[in-house]
Amino acid sequence: MGRDVFIGDDVYLENEHPYAVEIQDGVHISLRAILLAHTRGPGKLIIEKDAFIGPCAVIATSGNRTLRIGEGAVIGAGVVIGKDVPARAFIPSPAANPVANAMVPMTKAQTMGEFLMGLVPLDRKPKAARSPVTPAPAARQQPSSEECKDEARSVAE
Repeated sequence: MGRDVFIGDDVYLENEHPYAVEIQDGVHISLRAILLAHTRGPGKLIIEKDAFIGPCAVIATSGNRTLRIGEGAVIGAGVVIGKDVPARAFIPSPAANPVANAMVPMTKAQTMGEFLMGLVPLDRKPKAARSPVTPAPAARQQPSSEECKDEARSVAE
């Protein structure tokens, strides 16, 4: 363990093979981060000088592998790391992308099934540009309420 290291609340530091984690000077590890140096046997985890690990980040290596977080690297909140991060690299938090409209709010649904049946998937296909001579494609019909409910039932089961 280096000098001037900050480790936040509820951080999980490798406890089965603590010798497999090296934390150098000036490292900051935010709350609830998870550092694992063993999945399928002990590996080695090296966090170099002045690296920053964001809240709820997960850094995991496996047996006989060394995973290195480079000097001055910044890992965003909630990021999962399973391979080396170069020095001074910034890995931002993953973007939250909506996937459906919730027609029945979770707080109003009596069951999880009712909530799931109220989800209407968003159309994620990019719209291609049309040339003026190409006729417009036929309008896509929205799935019926029954089709959505059948799909939600199959997901809930």
